[in-house]
Parts: sequence; structure tokens; C-alpha cells
Amino acid sequence: MHQAFKIGSFWSKIPGYEARGSCPVCGEVESISHILLTCQAIGRELVWSLARSLWERKGLPWSVPSLADILGIGTKVWTVPGRRKRREGASRFWRVLISESVYFIWKLRCERVIAHADEEGWQHSVDSVRSRWLCAMNLRLHTDMDMTHRRFGRKALKAQSVLATWNGVIHDERALPYEWNELPKVLVGILLRVPLDAG
Repeated sequence: MHQAFKIGSFWSKIPGYEARGSCPVCGEVESISHILLTCQAIGRELVWSLARSLWERKGLPWSVPSLADILGIGTKVWTVPGRRKRREGASRFWRVLISESVYFIWKLRCERVIAHADEEGWQHSVDSVRSRWLCAMNLRLHTDMDMTHRRFGRKALKAQSVLATWNGVIHDERALPYEWNELPKVLVGILLRVPLDAG
């Protein structure tokens, strides 16, 4: 939000490092907007496709968030269609889904541009992006489940908040008992079937 990342135009002012300001895949100035919303490197489009597939399980409309939506993620509120009643679970899930996806896209960019800088043309595989994103979302789900434990006292998340957040997106949820947040992690998770050409 405050242009603290050392990307894009930051490098144009440093002699000998101007090339670092351009996206190695697209050749455009590498801004946050470009990285998250328009870069053609493998990963970004697939992550948003996966996020959409998960979000649509909530029965709410999807559109790829704009940069303003991402920067103001905490202000987004979802309501019951046709009414003004807030859907706290959907609003919280939106914040989790978008923030996790944005952070993951940023990590992919850093791995591609920094960790593999000496490997010209290196990109992630579609399968690795898909499996790592699902792993990140499952980790977040299980973190929420863990945070309902009474050992956290008054700081514990309310079980009802976690249930409302994740209801509708859990794999085989109908086979789980109502209080699935108390089950072992291996029994609860997210599974998505996305076409292989979604990357």
C-alpha cells in the first residue's frame, strides 16, 4: 500500500540494476498490480482459478479482486442475497481466501525472480502450484480449527465462527458431524478438482 516493496520503478533509479524493474516473463514494469493481476507467468491465473472454485462453493458471485479490493480486504462485507443481513462467515472466508492467495502469488514471484534468477526461463509447474496452494489453504483451515481450543482461553476463536467460515468448502462435509472442527486434522480438508488446463 505504501510502495515499500523493492520492485519495478525502484530499480530504475539504481545504475546497473534497471533490468530488475521489469517482469522477466512479460517484459512490463513489475508493479504489485502486475504481479497479482496481470502477469503471464505460470501460477497467478491458476491461483485465482482455484480461489474461484473454492469461493463458488459458498454460493456467492466471483470476480477476480481488483488491487483496491486486495488493499482494502478487511472492509469487504458479504450479505445475504436480496437482504442487508451480513454473512459473517462468508466475509471472513473472503478475507482468508484472498489474503492467502495474494501471499501465495507473491511467494511464487519471489521464487521465480529471486531464488531461480540464474535459471533463465524457469517457471513453476502447474501441478506444484495447485498442490502447494491447496496445502496452504488446508493449513489455514487447520490453524483455525486449532485456534478454537480452550487452552487459548478468551483469545480462542469461537467454534461457530470457524464453522461459518469454512462451511460449504470442506471436502465431503455432509459425511462429517456438525462439530467437525473438533475432529483430527486428517479427517477434515479441502479438495478441488480443477481441469489441468486451468493454468
